[in-house]
Amino acid sequence: MASGRPDHPRPGRAAPDPGRLVLANQPNRRLARSPECLLTLSHVRSVVPMTMMSPDPQTALRARLAASSDGVLETLAAEHGLSVREAAACLPPETGLEVSGAHFLEVLSDIASWGEILLLTHTEAGILECKGALPAGTLGHGYYNLRGAGPLGGHLRPEACAALRFVSRPFMGHESHAVWFFAASGAVLFKIFVGRTAQGGLEAEQVARFNALKARLAAAESPHGE
Repeated sequence: MASGRPDHPRPGRAAPDPGRLVLANQPNRRLARSPECLLTLSHVRSVVPMTMMSPDPQTALRARLAASSDGVLETLAAEHGLSVREAAACLPPETGLEVSGAHFLEVLSDIASWGEILLLTHTEAGILECKGALPAGTLGHGYYNLRGAGPLGGHLRPEACAALRFVSRPFMGHESHAVWFFAASGAVLFKIFVGRTAQGGLEAEQVARFNALKARLAAAESPHGE
């Protein structure tokens, strides 16, 4: 229902300045119109320093991980509204390297000769771990088929892997090395960790193999092939 008020200003009154911000929800309308309650947008910008603005999620997480790269990255990713892949990219550069998912088969074929490793999946439902040697696989029907006498086996789609990241960082206070396999969504498909000895230390030969594989793929993806 029309209010009957004209859309144009009344004679003798200036049109409202769109560059001025009127404080709303004032019970006294005359007070709301008073000069003390009028702020221009430039005033707002001048009284709210940039340092009071929250940093973007990546910047905040980089600062957190620069102080300590330990912690459950899935939890940190959720807290900052990031995918796990985006969160992993916030790790300090010295902790890892991301390479194309095109290396999926090459990486799994290499790991198959390492001996006993730890394969881990982490979803919102929980964490599953399996220790054993990764069997050599064969391609068939669109899958990379893992068949062996050990506990690890299954059928993997190579094209589902968009990227891999070599991650070396402390976890729960202990040194760790792992290859993380990412889906296009940024979620983790699974992780393969370097195995440990009965005393809890890392298998030295596997650490050497891990570093050699990382260096080889880094060279393969370098623009100069170095």
